[in-house]
Amino acid sequence: MLSEQNLDLKQSSGVNQRLQLAAVPSTSLQKRSSIWNPLSDFWALGGLSILLCIVLHIANFFRDDLPVLQMRFMQLFAVFSILSIVCNHPHFLVSYRFGYGRGFKFIFKNWFALIVVPLVLMATYAVAYFKFDTEISQSPYILSLNSLMTHIGLSFRFGASDKLGAEIMSLSIWFMYFTVGWHYCKQVYGCMMVYAFYDGYTLKPWQRGLFKWSVVSVAIYQFIYMTHLMEQHSLDGNIQDLRFQGFSLTPIGLPEWMLGWSTLIMAILAAGGVIILILNYQKSKQLPSWNFLIPWIAFYVWWVPISHLPEYYLAMVPFFHSLQYLPFALRMESTKIKRNRWYNAQASLRILLLLAAGLWAFELIPSILDKKLETDVYQSAWFFTSAFAVFLNIHHFFIDSVVWKLKNKDVRDSLLYETKS
Repeated sequence: MLSEQNLDLKQSSGVNQRLQLAAVPSTSLQKRSSIWNPLSDFWALGGLSILLCIVLHIANFFRDDLPVLQMRFMQLFAVFSILSIVCNHPHFLVSYRFGYGRGFKFIFKNWFALIVVPLVLMATYAVAYFKFDTEISQSPYILSLNSLMTHIGLSFRFGASDKLGAEIMSLSIWFMYFTVGWHYCKQVYGCMMVYAFYDGYTLKPWQRGLFKWSVVSVAIYQFIYMTHLMEQHSLDGNIQDLRFQGFSLTPIGLPEWMLGWSTLIMAILAAGGVIILILNYQKSKQLPSWNFLIPWIAFYVWWVPISHLPEYYLAMVPFFHSLQYLPFALRMESTKIKRNRWYNAQASLRILLLLAAGLWAFELIPSILDKKLETDVYQSAWFFTSAFAVFLNIHHFFIDSVVWKLKNKDVRDSLLYETKS
């Protein structure tokens, strides 16, 4: 989603500074006040996720005493797995539409994200598949890398999986977790800055920077917390917590002090964001809208676990992330459909094609490959199901890094302005 650089915002001089875009829109356009409307934006940008989190945490106190609640909690994974077809899959496909649907000039201009990254990933997984059983634990290169890990004080060891294919999968899965965190925080920050523009809410560059680093600190904390939790559960005998769709993950072994420091920094930056809001109000009596605040608050709710609620954090948060993305994507895509008598039919057809393509690309094709090639027998895991998921998450991060730039006229006019009536 939109980042600080992508917004390319400048401030005018004077006491009453206003955020302005670098490019002036066409005279036929006027500034939007919301993506669709303030209420639907509120629920999509994070309001629904916060409400359901509160409901689930209350219900969690009684789940052991009321069988009906336990049954409903057990159904959540299945429910949100189905919902992924109508939300998560389009989330990925729309980004491909924006990345590769703007012509060859755009693709070659962003050659690294749109050409190099997918080719490198495909080559990597080709090696992982065809050389899956290659022994690597005693390779001189692996031994040298592990010697370096020991020298710098990290307990992580390359080659712990023994097999080359499993090692590649393990490392790429960890890289996916890292890029997912980065992607989530960039999207949240972009939502905030778009609504700051809608609201005319003034933020100085250092204030925008603090909000940006506050969400980055959440992503860093969550990654460190997740690695510690997974490794602790693994040590306690629950080895499934250190696996991804059948593939074992090599423990990263981050030092314990990193978790403490990341928690402290996250708390300090969150407090800094609150102080900015207070200072701005004291100076200009200006309050941000709830739609500016709700993505920021929701991000803490998503990734700072306050109780053991795996149904929410594992199944529901990815859905809410995709839901947060869709209003922007649909607003962009709606401008590509001609406003004529067939508008609704065209929109419906596009939605149906999007759902069908997502189901085939993300579920049926990899499942068919795994079934036909019996990867669960020969490699002890569903190779293609895992590889497709990891590939899509990593590449999605790189695609979104180049498509959501407001210096692009289509993006700018679609998200920030509307045609004057």
